[in-house]
Amino acid sequence: MWGSSPKVYEWYERLPQDAKDAVALAGFEQLILGFHLPKAELGLTTALVERCWDTTNTFHFPEAGEMMITPSDFAMLTGLRDGGDPLPLDLRIHEREGAFDYLLGKTPTVSESGHITYSWLREQFDHAGILTEVSLSQLVQAFLFYLLGQTLFCNKENSVHVQFLAALVNLETIVEFDWGTPALVTLYGHLSAYSRGVSLSLGGHHRVLELWAFEHLLQFPPLTRHIEPRFVPRVARALRSVGDLTRRCPFGVDLCSGFGQLALPLGGAFLESLVSRGESSEPVLPML
Repeated sequence: MWGSSPKVYEWYERLPQDAKDAVALAGFEQLILGFHLPKAELGLTTALVERCWDTTNTFHFPEAGEMMITPSDFAMLTGLRDGGDPLPLDLRIHEREGAFDYLLGKTPTVSESGHITYSWLREQFDHAGILTEVSLSQLVQAFLFYLLGQTLFCNKENSVHVQFLAALVNLETIVEFDWGTPALVTLYGHLSAYSRGVSLSLGGHHRVLELWAFEHLLQFPPLTRHIEPRFVPRVARALRSVGDLTRRCPFGVDLCSGFGQLALPLGGAFLESLVSRGESSEPVLPML
């Protein structure tokens, strides 16, 4: 599978506090903290992908029928907002004079397809030093650019497209953009390509598949970390023991044939269930 959220978390941990504060202001802190997870359950993810039909863009389960990750699911799991201003993407930003000097303070090598490698970003920015207001902003923009390429929009090229830089120009307005929708659409596209055999690996923010299964499918053990039921993002519940999970749920054909017993729903139905129990209908949104 493409991308590496643990590498993003490792870099995040080395950022100076001022940079971390700027990342939080941009609305990505909760998403990044969710990257500090045990090793992914590849068996579970593979089993889900095998049950994805590209003709319907849904998972097909023998008991529950068709299910899929909805925009509300994605928002509840990751903490990224569903809705907001559209991303101001610019496919030719690298052709605009002074764009790289302003955003990154350095001029990278851009491929013919408009991509910048992850390795270049790490080599140029993954080190602490004396930061001015300008260099701090450029560090945060480079880190978020790296994050987008390694997680939400990852691909087999180990690079990120320059078009996303246009959405990182103003750190104070990044949080206002709709990051959840294009990230989910990207994941849908990779799921379809993989299910048709067009691609031999999976891109996009595929870790969400595992988190979605933990919330929706009763076959899997309860997650070990207790949090308030209304807390968003739900990824906070996933800080569990993968070894214990694998021991009790050996993923394979036999287990997956029983996929589809539903657990607590997310999104609107989840909030309605809280109201029916007399709880507040307003979810806890620490970063949105």
